[in-house]
Amino acid sequence: MNGETITGVTTFFIDEKIDTGNILLSEEVRIMPSENAGDLHDRLMILGARLIIKSITDIAENKIKPVSQTVLLKSGESPRLAPKIHPEDCIIDWNNDPVQIYNHIRGLAPYPCARSVFKNELSTHSYKIFESLPEVKNHSFMHGQVISDGKNIIKVACRGGFINISSLQLEGKKRMSTVEFLRGFRISDYSVPVN
Repeated sequence: MNGETITGVTTFFIDEKIDTGNILLSEEVRIMPSENAGDLHDRLMILGARLIIKSITDIAENKIKPVSQTVLLKSGESPRLAPKIHPEDCIIDWNNDPVQIYNHIRGLAPYPCARSVFKNELSTHSYKIFESLPEVKNHSFMHGQVISDGKNIIKVACRGGFINISSLQLEGKKRMSTVEFLRGFRISDYSVPVN
């Protein structure tokens, strides 16, 4: 969600505080630019399983020396926390730039998913976005304005560009590609409310 490009897996001993124990082993992983949280989770799960087995083996063979987490921090750096995600954290802020919004969407996909609403004078439709592409481009559209050809494209204007929606799910409906969605939803008179 924050646009990080590196993550990793770490094994550590449990102590009296949460996530503060001494580190046993760790391995860095590059986050791919098009990867979402689910894809990354699956890669880390496999790597994490291997790291646990290696950690247990090294402990049993007395080959490992636990290291304090503070030793691994650069001067003046503090550990980065991964706070719990609340429903309000899933709402897209269309005032952000396309890359920020894109990272927000992929950081929440496939669960719990970034959310927004399509709104016109008569109705409001809540939806989740599963896949998107950022488009950095100067434009004169209002943030939150929906642009569509009615057949293949839905994009939402934001600061400095657009978010092209590739797959989404209206509340109470199944996940669909943009093409499938536009077959049954007339989007031309809708916009996206901006915070």
